[in-house]
Amino acid sequence: MQLKLVKPADAPLWLALPGAGWAAAMAGAYMAGVHRCLFKWLTGIPCPTCGGTRALLHLLRGELSAAWRAQPLITGLLLGLAAYTVTAAVTLVWRRRLPVLQASRRAWCRLALLLLGLAVLNWGYLIARGG
Repeated sequence: MQLKLVKPADAPLWLALPGAGWAAAMAGAYMAGVHRCLFKWLTGIPCPTCGGTRALLHLLRGELSAAWRAQPLITGLLLGLAAYTVTAAVTLVWRRRLPVLQASRRAWCRLALLLLGLAVLNWGYLIARGG
């Protein structure tokens, strides 16, 4: 895997929309008073992303350890997204290019398997601590 610098017009910026939409929906639901996970309400066990909204709110307040305890996987992904955003902004200003991760199909499959494994471990952590 390597980072390639591309012109902003060539970058797949639409890829950020699902994550931004999810974050906006979760924050909106939380502010509207919806604090229950439907999966947990129906099954009694936390879903793989339970605690994600709490983790985001802890991060926004600068409470890194509380965010990590609430939802380690989402916290790591949000911190990675923040690091990429800063890197992309600096690169865009100084070099007029955006860094885009490019990899072979095999490397993407390995990354997907790694993320799936981390998601399963994270879900086990959430279940073990009781949601």
